[in-house]
Amino acid sequence: KSLPTWMETWSTLRTETRINKGFRIRLLIILFRLACYSKQGASSIRFALTPLAWLYKIYTEFLLGIELPASVRIKPGLVIYHGTGLVVHPRATIGRDCILRHGVTIGNKGKGDGTPPQIGDFVEIGAGASIIGPIRVGNHVTIGAGTVVTRDVSDYQIIVGAAPRVYARTDSPT
Repeated sequence: KSLPTWMETWSTLRTETRINKGFRIRLLIILFRLACYSKQGASSIRFALTPLAWLYKIYTEFLLGIELPASVRIKPGLVIYHGTGLVVHPRATIGRDCILRHGVTIGNKGKGDGTPPQIGDFVEIGAGASIIGPIRVGNHVTIGAGTVVTRDVSDYQIIVGAAPRVYARTDSPT
């Protein structure tokens, strides 16, 4: 795939600053899109925008508590509600017109498995949801708050619940 041009980046930026609410999230979106553009551009663009990429990292990670690396591939239309505690794997992909809420984790399982999830278009992810592992979430999917997703999800699905299991403790006094 070809990388977005400056005009595509500018158009995405204008749309996303309109649909996201609040100054701090709008600033996050602006800095994210510019940091993404700086990473993919010519060496002169990367050099000129390096201070902006550092500002983005400081603003998001240290001030907002959001880990959204500029290397994440996100199609236009991203909406972030609140954002605090949001963690996204650096190589994750997120589709068009997706909604992310606070406390969302999109990452790999660790233990040598570096493959992050792929999120489709028009996906809404509830607060505190976790999407973990080398999985694909289809288009037009809603993932409820607190849901843990570890398997592929097909298009047009609603996923809710963490499906906890209860085990007896071996060190129990009874």
